[in-house]
Amino acid sequence: MIQKIHKENIIAFGILLLVGIFLSIILKNEGLYDFPNYHYYNAFAFLYNRGDADIVPGMINTFFNPLLDVPLWFYIQYFNDYPNILYALQGLWCGPFLFVLYKICLLFFEGKKRYFKASLVLLLTITAQATVCQIGASRNEIPVAFFILWGFYIILKMVKFPETQTLKKFLLAGLIMGIGLGLKQTVITYCIASGITLMICYKYLKNPVKSIGFFAFGGLIGYLIINGYFMYKYWILYGNPFFPFLNGIFHSPYFFDFNYRDTDYLIEPLFLPIYPFIWYKGRTISTTPYHDLRLTLFYILPIFMYFLLKKTKNFNKENKLIISTLTFCFLSFLLWMGIFSIMRYAVVIECIGAVLLVKLFDLYDIKKHLVLYKCHIFIVFILVMSVLFYPSLGHNIRGKHIDIPKISLPDNTLVKIYGVPTSFIIPELAKNSTNLKTVTYYKKCTEYGKKCPCGTGSDFAEYGKFKEKRDKVEKEHSGPVIYVYHNDFDISKTEEQINEQHRVTMELLQRAKELGFKQAVDDKLDQKYLDDLAIAREYSLPTPDYHCQKLKNNFMLELNICVPKELKKQILGE
Repeated sequence: MIQKIHKENIIAFGILLLVGIFLSIILKNEGLYDFPNYHYYNAFAFLYNRGDADIVPGMINTFFNPLLDVPLWFYIQYFNDYPNILYALQGLWCGPFLFVLYKICLLFFEGKKRYFKASLVLLLTITAQATVCQIGASRNEIPVAFFILWGFYIILKMVKFPETQTLKKFLLAGLIMGIGLGLKQTVITYCIASGITLMICYKYLKNPVKSIGFFAFGGLIGYLIINGYFMYKYWILYGNPFFPFLNGIFHSPYFFDFNYRDTDYLIEPLFLPIYPFIWYKGRTISTTPYHDLRLTLFYILPIFMYFLLKKTKNFNKENKLIISTLTFCFLSFLLWMGIFSIMRYAVVIECIGAVLLVKLFDLYDIKKHLVLYKCHIFIVFILVMSVLFYPSLGHNIRGKHIDIPKISLPDNTLVKIYGVPTSFIIPELAKNSTNLKTVTYYKKCTEYGKKCPCGTGSDFAEYGKFKEKRDKVEKEHSGPVIYVYHNDFDISKTEEQINEQHRVTMELLQRAKELGFKQAVDDKLDQKYLDDLAIAREYSLPTPDYHCQKLKNNFMLELNICVPKELKKQILGE
């Protein structure tokens, strides 16, 4: 029997590994922002110790744990010209992720249809919007979701089979979740939810206090194993082991005195209870419109299933399993919605919600709930089919993963970079130069009428110690200087050119109004004019003796490079 189970696991793992590889190759997901902003650079900086050579090129993301990005760095070095191989390797994470979800399913489903129901859960998961848009991508939500699901699987198995509970297993579950948290802290909501779930469901534990204590201790150990080195490093460098987070507590002079978190998608607390019903219009929880009904359904599902279970008086092992999972799902949802409300971080909710949705079939009395049962089948069908209408979050790279022409910089070159996301060019520039240094400039939030510190944390290099460090590097540099800038941060235009361009634009708009065309962008144009003027006054090229042209690449098409005219041929090969 044990041999048969072992064989079934090997077969299932092999099939799901192939599924993950296949999906990754077909989808070719890659982000238009996070990868060029920090994923590629962070691995490079970690492997080549670039901390002192580059001044905060990836905004606040420069300080994120790079370990999950290191494999992709090596894939690109060897398979940059073979995207299918690269995506196949990236898709390897999806296999274990689906396998551990499959193992969770087997805890819930029994009988002849258990494999069919498990397959339905997997299908619901890989068609969910947050999951399908990240398979094979560098965003790393799939890998960390694997660790969370693995740790939660160990807990659920002990809940279902209390005789298997040991302190070592609780320690192991915490350790695995702690590793996931160390790799990417966006899963903190699930770690907290799992701990609270154990407290709420303490009656299902043989030794609640010790079990929860060992789980928490394991989580701490796992987190320190993965993140301990970086915590020590940031403590020495910046005086904050969690830098740049929790700086309202540690008061590092390299960042603002506040506890940063991404609040771009959060809503007023008053509207949180109804948020899952109103976030479908516009870019509410992601950079693209959200269309999937799943998360809203999974918001209601735990409550509905709980009251359905209350009608049954016999709380057996299976009910304990369901109650624990309902609690975890609901808490995870509330914490995710209150702390982030970012779709990409909801992968685990999509997984656990799919398990509960399919499990709901087993709880109906078909004779009494025939209409509900048929509606349930219809909802599951619609959810699976709706994947066809999801927008892509990436740009589906089909040629080279990174396509930048060879640029040979002289030794001891300083590259001044203006705007983001641009850090992905640094490893490419460093390939053909020695002693390369870079400094990055951001638009100051005061230029947009915002109250500093900015909510995005993107411009903290414009203030405090990092600005002092950048100024010192520029002041002491004696070699060649080249400029790279994004069109939104155009440093090639002079103040006179901007004034003339604005004058011509306003004349054209006036003519359009006289001809009867409606005009509703005057304020935006005026703001852009003021922004461009501020950039020209503070950051424009110091001399006209520079040659500027487009910096060809397959990520940020609006990048430009300016080099001294006498070095044009040497640097650009022209």
